[in-house]
This record gives sequence, structure tokens and C-alpha cells, in this order.
Amino acid sequence: MRVFATCMECQKETGHPSFEPFMVPYYEERIAYIDCSRGHRSAIMLQGQKFEVLMEEGAKALLAGFTQGACSTFASALERTYEFSLRVFMRKLGVNAEKFEAMFKEMAKMSERQFGAFMAIYLIEMGKPYAPNKKITEFRNNVIHKGLIPTPEEAKRFCSEVYSVIFEIAADLRRAMPDPVNQAVMCDLQERSKKIAPDVPRATMCGGAFFNLASCGNKVDFCEALVALEEWGRAIEGAIPVMTALHRSGGEKEGL
Repeated sequence: MRVFATCMECQKETGHPSFEPFMVPYYEERIAYIDCSRGHRSAIMLQGQKFEVLMEEGAKALLAGFTQGACSTFASALERTYEFSLRVFMRKLGVNAEKFEAMFKEMAKMSERQFGAFMAIYLIEMGKPYAPNKKITEFRNNVIHKGLIPTPEEAKRFCSEVYSVIFEIAADLRRAMPDPVNQAVMCDLQERSKKIAPDVPRATMCGGAFFNLASCGNKVDFCEALVALEEWGRAIEGAIPVMTALHRSGGEKEGL
């Protein structure tokens, strides 16, 4: 997984962008490190929650034709959506983060228990029962447990259905409890920031190109979201050679 970034330390030092582009990898902690040509080392923390990151990677896999990978990644994104929802609910209920972690570690490897807890608290907090999409569960089990390799049409349909479910859950959370949502995100950032060495400058990057919890502009339609992701990817691909040329020519010295 990679994110497009530039060195913020260069901008602080010179007062303008260096135009040196980076496509830097990040993994479980959603932290990317930049080592620029001026010798700066800095960290970029993705604000996006794990389910957002997985959705985007699943969408990229789908666009690349990796149907099995796309479906399994979207299935994982849905499970992490339930986990994030639990964290938000606990914030709403005033449960201490450490107590939640002590409870959650007992169900961390058991998705059925997580889903059961989600359904129960969803009913209490939202005042309505959560109705799971049984087609998603059945198809997900065929992909994960039986090794089903879906056709592009099957994969697109499945990912679209999962996208709609996540979209609705996120909308419910933002509408009903915006402060606990923000608190859960900030708590996650604070915990992950501890993984960065104290002497390494860090910046936060908000959201992704496919789905952004912090934004009200997410595409309702899955196909439109895919198109937007493709366009974003092409824009980045087009910008990198131009930025690289500017950087090499010393364009940053002119503040271009």
C-alpha cells in the first residue's frame, strides 16, 4: 500500500514546496516514512481508519482485475467497520479505552463475536435492529473458505454491496454521534503516533481517495467512487513526472 506525499520539512525550511514527489509504502500502522534528498526524515500518518484503507485497496485490486483479492479485502473492510463502530459506541457510552481494549482482545480473532456485539449495541444506540445482508455473508464465505475466484461481474456486485453497507453504517454514526466518531479517530491517531520515534517530525494526512469518513462528499454510487479513484490515480501519475522535472531543474528555488 502506498501514499503520494512530499516532504513537509522542506517546505518549512524553504518556505515553498520542493516538488520532490514520493510514493511511500505504509502497512498495519498506516504510517509512511519519507527520506528526502535534503536529508530530512519525516512520517506521514494516515487519518483514515483501517476499514477505509482496506476499501481503497480492495477497489484498486478490482480495477486491476484481481477479483478474489478485491472481494476478500472488501470483506475484511466490513469486519473492521464493525470494530470501528464498537469503538465509537463505547466512546458514546463513556467506556474507558483501556477497558475496551481489555474486552476486545478476547474477541479480536472471532469475527462472529464482534458482529454479535455490534448488532446488540447498534440496537441500543440506534433504536433499530441491524439487518445484515445475507448474500454478502454467503458470498464472503465462498471466497474466504472455499477459495471461490469470482468473475469481474460477481466481484463488482459483491464489492458494491459491501460498499453500500459501509456507507450506511458510516452515515448513521456521523449523523447520530459525530463527537464519539471524532474521539475514536483521534484516539487511534494518538496510539499509532507512539510508534514513531520522538525525534521524527510527523504530519497527518486526512482520508483517502476512495472513501473518507471525515468527508460528506463520498460517492453514494459504488461505480462513481471507482471512477473517481481511477481519475485520482491518473492525476497522480501525470503529476509525478512534472514534479520530478521541476525538482531536478531546481524549480523549487524559484518557489514555482
